[in-house]
Amino acid sequence: SSEGRTMNPKDIDSDYIMEVTKRGLNSFNRPALNFLFATGKIELFVRNLVACEMIKDFASQKDISVVREWKRHDLAVLQGDEPIFLLEGKAWIQADVIHPGKLDRGSALIKKSLEKDIKKLQDRRNKYPNTRIAVSTILSSLDVSKCNEELWNLITYFNLHKDGIKR
Repeated sequence: SSEGRTMNPKDIDSDYIMEVTKRGLNSFNRPALNFLFATGKIELFVRNLVACEMIKDFASQKDISVVREWKRHDLAVLQGDEPIFLLEGKAWIQADVIHPGKLDRGSALIKKSLEKDIKKLQDRRNKYPNTRIAVSTILSSLDVSKCNEELWNLITYFNLHKDGIKR
């Protein structure tokens, strides 16, 4: 864990993003996470957890800020007023990713969303060429096979979770 050490912004990479994501998620017990993943847009929650964990790691560096929704970017690490790292993040129910109409055909929701994020990052990098950029994706499905009818009504996208686990 990087917690407790002075973090260098140049050390932010995919392993670090995965680490802070896991640290944040591990601060909740499994029933709480199941509830959160079942009842809402988990990407917002996860981004906030990542930001909170990064804030801890950069707390000793007064010129470093971790900011959510900076100039339409999901998460930014700023040194003074300049971005040194930008992250765009998405979360999808696993069944969306294995469905061609959601992945790359028809409305192409996932593909178009990824292309839009990449373009946004590239445009920002043109203005700040030293900015490091990344895109993160979380895929999830809940095993709803043992849920009773009372729980069905509480779970957002119940059938997609069911389909994601089945496939």
